[in-house]
Amino acid sequence: MKRIFDIEGSLNSFLTVIYQIMVVNVLTIIFSLPIITMGSAISAGYQLYSEQDTRPINLKRFVECFKASLKIGLVLTMIHLIIGFIMIQLVFLTVGTPFQFLSLLILSFVALVCMNTLLVTARFKLNLLECLKFSLVLTMRYTGFFCLSLAALVVSYLVPIFLPKLMFLWFFLGIGLPMLLHVKIFDYCLSRFQHIIKEGATN
Repeated sequence: MKRIFDIEGSLNSFLTVIYQIMVVNVLTIIFSLPIITMGSAISAGYQLYSEQDTRPINLKRFVECFKASLKIGLVLTMIHLIIGFIMIQLVFLTVGTPFQFLSLLILSFVALVCMNTLLVTARFKLNLLECLKFSLVLTMRYTGFFCLSLAALVVSYLVPIFLPKLMFLWFFLGIGLPMLLHVKIFDYCLSRFQHIIKEGATN
């Protein structure tokens, strides 16, 4: 019983993770209020998760990450908004046609690539073209895994719409939890990808 409440115990570890999710969630929402800075805010949240074992998750570190990713984050946000607008128009144009399902698949894939660009930006120091290229390659190779991230994010966005009573809970966990899941899936896929590359280099 004492081990459960110990500093290194499972309860303390669980509460620490919940606290980290809440911090990332609230800060990401606040810093995303100007929609144009949404990409930078999400990228900063991703970076905090990526280094959670070595650096603290707090406001100071979030602001540092936000400033570091501000320039490329703004560019990516603009690209995402433009692509999103075009893809939504395409979906509306194909409603009721045999191409509707195909357009939805394309929209989902594009959304996956866009999600990964923000995580790649947080993880690696790449220029815009390299970021887009690497995100596209990784998404194409592990689309199935990243679909889990997209599904979690979509469900999260639907909660305040269809379950407004859970809005308070969503404000503290709704975005941070899917982001954490995305980071874990990304790490797994990246590890497999790097292993394949190493095997190819040795052969």
